[in-house]
Amino acid sequence: MTKRAIVRTALAYLIGLALLWWVASKVPLHAIAGALTDAKIGVFMPVRIVEFSILFVGECYLFARLFSYFQGHATLTEMIRPNAARCFLQVLNSAVSESVFALAVSRRLGVGFLGTGFSLLFQALIDIHMLLLMALAGAILAPSFPLRLPWTVLIPPIVALWLMAILWINGLPPTKLLRWLYNRPSLATFRIARPSHYARLSLIRATIFLTQATGFYLEFRAFAVPVTMMQMVAALPIIVLANGTPITPVGIGTSQAAIVFGFAGMAPRADLLALSIAHSGVGIALRVMLGIFVPGLILTASTGADGGVPSVGGLAPSGPLEAS
Repeated sequence: MTKRAIVRTALAYLIGLALLWWVASKVPLHAIAGALTDAKIGVFMPVRIVEFSILFVGECYLFARLFSYFQGHATLTEMIRPNAARCFLQVLNSAVSESVFALAVSRRLGVGFLGTGFSLLFQALIDIHMLLLMALAGAILAPSFPLRLPWTVLIPPIVALWLMAILWINGLPPTKLLRWLYNRPSLATFRIARPSHYARLSLIRATIFLTQATGFYLEFRAFAVPVTMMQMVAALPIIVLANGTPITPVGIGTSQAAIVFGFAGMAPRADLLALSIAHSGVGIALRVMLGIFVPGLILTASTGADGGVPSVGGLAPSGPLEAS
C-alpha cells in the first residue's frame, strides 16, 4: 500500500472507531461483556459463518450470471478469486475494493474495464430496487416498527427505477443527445438487458437478501432480542446501507449505530451493542481469512507509468480502457 492509501485507511478507521465510541459511550464495558457471555454463542457463530458463506457463494454466482449475460461467458469458479479480493479489501477501503474487483474481472474475462464497471452499476441499481421493495414490504407489514422508511418515501425511487428500465428496454431514444448517450460502448449492458435479465438477477439478489435477513433474525434471537422476521425484513435495507457506507471500513460504527438506535426499546442497549460488535468482528475475521487462504490471492500495489493500478493476485488489467 502507498503512504496515501495507508493514511486514507487509517482515517476511515479513526472515523469508524470514533462513531463506535460515541454509540458505546453510555454503555459500561462490563455490561457489553455480560451480554456476550449471556448470548447463545453456540448458535450465533455457526449462523454468522453460514450466512457469510452463503452470501459469498451467492454473490460469486450472481456476478457469474451478470457477466455471462452482458460480457461473455463467466463461471462461478472464475469469480471466486476476484470476489475474495473484493471481500478482503473491504476491510481496508470499500471504494477501492469495488474498483479492484472491476479491474480483476475485466482482466480475467478479457473485456473492457468501463463496460465491466457499468455492468456492476446495472447490478447495483437492481440491488437498490430490491432493497426498496423489501423496505416497502416492511413498511406495510410492520407499520409500528421504528427502523423502517415510510412508504411515501419509497414509492418515488421505485417508480423512477421502473421508468429508467422501460426507457432502456424500449430502444433508441428520440433526441440526438439521448441517442449519443444510448450508443456509448460502455453502456452495452443497459442496451442488451431484457426483462428476463432483470427478473433473473433480481431473483438471485432477493434470495441473497432474504438469506441475510434470516441470518440477522437468528443472530438477534441468539442475543435474546425479540425481533420478528418481518421486522428484520423492514430493517435489512438500512442495515445493509450502513454496512456498505464508504465512510468507514465494513460499516464499523455505522452498523452499530443502525442496530443500537434502530432497535432501541426492544432490548438493552448493551445487548444490541454486543450483537452488532460480534457481527462486525466475525465478518472482519472471515474477510481476512479469505485473503489469507484463497490460493494465489496476494495483494500488492504496483505503480506504473500511468500513475499506478492496484493488482490483486496478478488480476489487474494490463491493456487500455475501452472507449466510453
